Amino acid sequence: MIQRSAPHIYLSAMAFTPKSSLVHQTFSSILTGIPVVETLGISRNESHCVMVLAGHTSGVSSVAYSPDSKVLASSSHSGEVMLWDSRSGAEVCTPLESSDGSGAIRVTFTPDGDHLVAGTDGGSIIVWDARTGRLQLPALKLHTSFITAVAVSPDGMAIASASNGSTVALCHPSTAVPVGQVLRGHEGSVHTVSFSADGKMLASAGEDGTVCFWDYRLGRSLGAPIVVEGCEVFCIAFSPDSISLASGSSDYAVRVWDVRTGQQRHTYSGHQDVVWAVAFAPDGLSLASASFDLTVRIWDLRDANLKDASLVLRGHSADVIAVSFSKNGKYVASGSSDHTIRVWDVSGGSSLDMPLNGHTDKVHVVVLSHDDRLVASASADGSVRVWDLQTCQQIYAPLICSEVEVYSIAFSMDDRLIATGAADTMVRLWSARTGQAAAPELHGHTSDVLAVVFSPNGLYLASGSLDGTVQIWEIAKRQPAQMPNIYCSSGVSKLAYSPNGEMIVVFDRRSNILSFDALTGQATQVFREISSYPVRSFAFSPDEAQILVTSGKGFILLDVDTGQRFMEFQGHGVYVSSVAYSSDGKFIASCEIEEAVRLWNPKTGEHIEPVLYGHVDHIHSVTISSDRRFLLTGSHDHTIRRWDLDKVRSLADERDCNPLAALALARYEGNWLVSPSGELLLWVPVEYRGYLEIGGNSRVIATHRVIVTAENGVLHRGDQWSRCWRTHDISDGH
Repeated sequence: MIQRSAPHIYLSAMAFTPKSSLVHQTFSSILTGIPVVETLGISRNESHCVMVLAGHTSGVSSVAYSPDSKVLASSSHSGEVMLWDSRSGAEVCTPLESSDGSGAIRVTFTPDGDHLVAGTDGGSIIVWDARTGRLQLPALKLHTSFITAVAVSPDGMAIASASNGSTVALCHPSTAVPVGQVLRGHEGSVHTVSFSADGKMLASAGEDGTVCFWDYRLGRSLGAPIVVEGCEVFCIAFSPDSISLASGSSDYAVRVWDVRTGQQRHTYSGHQDVVWAVAFAPDGLSLASASFDLTVRIWDLRDANLKDASLVLRGHSADVIAVSFSKNGKYVASGSSDHTIRVWDVSGGSSLDMPLNGHTDKVHVVVLSHDDRLVASASADGSVRVWDLQTCQQIYAPLICSEVEVYSIAFSMDDRLIATGAADTMVRLWSARTGQAAAPELHGHTSDVLAVVFSPNGLYLASGSLDGTVQIWEIAKRQPAQMPNIYCSSGVSKLAYSPNGEMIVVFDRRSNILSFDALTGQATQVFREISSYPVRSFAFSPDEAQILVTSGKGFILLDVDTGQRFMEFQGHGVYVSSVAYSSDGKFIASCEIEEAVRLWNPKTGEHIEPVLYGHVDHIHSVTISSDRRFLLTGSHDHTIRRWDLDKVRSLADERDCNPLAALALARYEGNWLVSPSGELLLWVPVEYRGYLEIGGNSRVIATHRVIVTAENGVLHRGDQWSRCWRTHDISDGH
């Protein structure tokens, strides 16, 4: 940004700076005429990372907050132990060293915060004074192999350590004297130990996939162990009420167990690699897990139906090994093999910063109900979502189609039913009022269903597939109609009934147009290879006399009866992906596989200004409301946009005199919004691109929204940029 336009440090970067940041608090009061940004469903600091601590020379092996959370301790695989001020990130003292030359690879604080305990790669326990960094006691060797985990009892009277040699040992933190017996019961390495918060038991887990419970004072086991079949258990943690135990394992799962019964309460799936650390929040309502998939995930334990983490923290560039909550539960610290510790702000992470309703993969198609009340969208995320056109709010839970891509969708003529076609070969019917399945799945196709359409009389549903067939279904009976299937020599890509319902028009994969009698299934016309490009979309004119067909970087207008070309429309720089006719036939909308939507005069073939920009990836679908007020587009960028055409026309008239209008109609060039002349108008952080709403010309329907406005209607730009500094501050020479 600075390289291309230094003034945008103020004109752009300040607009997207978190309001809680020191930069924003320092400069916002003395800047004016810069965009005002409101984010919905997205945090101003989406990564939630508030601090990165770098100082270790090898991977971080453990992290631990002091009981008052003022200090953060960390250890590394090379044996360094470092203490950090948790608020400033400054090192509290020089790295701590052991007395026997071994490296400390696991650390934790005693409950009173006075001492720091470490387990070393030489099998010893070391205790330092946490305030001075001085060794409290000589190293006590408890194991013959390296220590894999350490924990201190809630009363501070016992240190438990696990080793690679299958044993758990205990000692007293003040006297360095072994306590009780060595605990034996595991086969293979013991990876982790944890004391219950009430101090009544110790748990250990390891390579053998078992979690053992111990009366550590008496040195005996408590009941049968928990067995996690077929995998290693790398980490465990007791809940603050001692009733639950969390575990992370080699099968990528996080599990929560009932300590009293040993029964599994819940399995949380979402990590893509082994789970190496878990920690409960102090209030016991959430759980953090760290994984070799480079993420930390926060799980809301109050939601019994939770299928994925409420918050996924990304930023580490290597395995995440350790995780710890601060005392107030607002922050989580994580340690990684990338040599860094990251501190994350997770306050409100499972509510305030949750994404809005929206698709999580490309949107294949958007359609409107015939009464213009509802919008339905089909996506590669395996769902169909139904929205209120006026409010853009989702009206019920997504319709799930077996977690496969949904390619096609249609409303029945009375708007009571929704039909979908998907990659699993199934045609499905849903109630448009409730979102519930309206019939069993309709079986018949043997490949992806790319098109579904209801007949104008509402009696039939036609579906077209890559298997080369068009099947006709009788709606009332929810079964195949008593008429022959339609066969094509290649797969069906697009399908429609003529507006009068007498014909079924099919576009095959070879760009042939085939029309069939809707009652008999007999072929009536074939227009072969109307384009040298694949036909991506078509639309009938309102008078049924003509049909629009995409063709490469443009589209053509054909006579329905003869196939004769009336007009060709050119102007898109890349392939046109979808076309739509307005209900009065006065304009055409088209979109391209890049990011532009264009309007056209069907009588002259001329482009109608302005070009609509806002999407940041391929646009797959465009449709127009019957009152011609709204235009809707669905994109590869996971978003739907509802364009207000009256507002678009108004902004086009004001573009030369209204900076916000110019910004609303600007196009993306990388991370920049630029004017037609190439002027840099606004730099947009990559995580906000595609979600911007400017000037009210469009509404984003997605997991995120970013609303950009102008304070008092003023935006400084160009050679007037320096006016962003309030005049009273510069007139005094300051």
